[in-house]
Order: sequence, then structure tokens, then C-alpha cells
Amino acid sequence: MLITILTFILFTQSALAGLFLNYSLNYHTETDGGDTEAFNLARMNNNIFIGSTVDGPQKMIIGTNFASWNKTQSKGEGDTEKEISLLDMGLRFHLYMTQMRTWYLSATYNLYSRGTGTVNGETADFDGSGYMVSFGYHLKTSKRFSMGASIMYHSSTITSSIVDNTESEVTDTYTAIYPMIEMALRY
Repeated sequence: MLITILTFILFTQSALAGLFLNYSLNYHTETDGGDTEAFNLARMNNNIFIGSTVDGPQKMIIGTNFASWNKTQSKGEGDTEKEISLLDMGLRFHLYMTQMRTWYLSATYNLYSRGTGTVNGETADFDGSGYMVSFGYHLKTSKRFSMGASIMYHSSTITSSIVDNTESEVTDTYTAIYPMIEMALRY
């Protein structure tokens, strides 16, 4: 039903439609102390959004978001390193709040969240869903290109884990708030 409504809106508004491409990235590392019990964390986030404008002023954009992220953490020299790497895909609504299309809000619901990681030293396959909400600013550097930054809240919930061909139901939620550097193209 939702796909039908979105398709109807996109095709009936074709004269007003425009293509929107957005890439965001964040890399974060952290070390807690320098002794043998130090906590180490590394996180990488990549976001690609492909959307279409659905209104005359091209302020409302609907499309598909692809978020690839991974996280590695360990505590101390003898601790087993914990890793998770997921690909989140879902529907994103992006709304510019100003006529100049600079300040924006966006919300994404990721129906698809899959990846791999280590659980107690064993490799596991994960499946789940999640959502993202962001607030940002795009500074126009040319007619079609913008650069900017945003603050993003990201939550992924893992609902199943497969280790050695044995599937088990889990409820692991990974949440983070982080800044993103962004580049956007409008056609």
C-alpha cells in the first residue's frame, strides 16, 4: 500500500520531481587510558541516500537510504575483540525547513539490517531492523552541490543471530549519537 501511494505521488508529480543524492560519513576512535586494561573503540559510518523531490519547491525528498556501519571494541590485552558490521537499508523522508534548502530534518526506517560479527569469539550472522533521525545543514557551494554537517541518532536492533547454522532469537540494540560530514547533489 505504501509503495503504491509513493509511486502515485512520484509519477503524478513528475514535472516537479528532481533527483537528490547525499553521502555522509563519520569515523570515531576512542582509547580509555594507556595501560594494559585500556578500553578501545572504533566506529565507522557511511550513509548513501538516493531520493526524489515530490513538491514544487523541492523541499520534501523521499527515497532509499543505505547505511553501512561497523564497530570494534576491546578492553585490555586478554579481552576478545568484539566486532559488528551491518548494512541498514530503508525508506527515508528528508525535509528542508528553509526556502534556501539549508537546514533539514530527516527520518529513516530501516526494514533491512543484516551483517556479521563476533559473539564470544565465534562468527555470527545478524538480522534485524532499525531507524535513524538526523538534523543538519547544507551549505550550497554551487547550483547543484552542497556540503554540510549533521547530528544523527542511529538505532539498530538485532532480532536473530546465526552461529554454526543454529539460529537463535536475540534482542540486542545498538544506539549512537554522532556528527556526520555530508555532501549532496541535486538534479
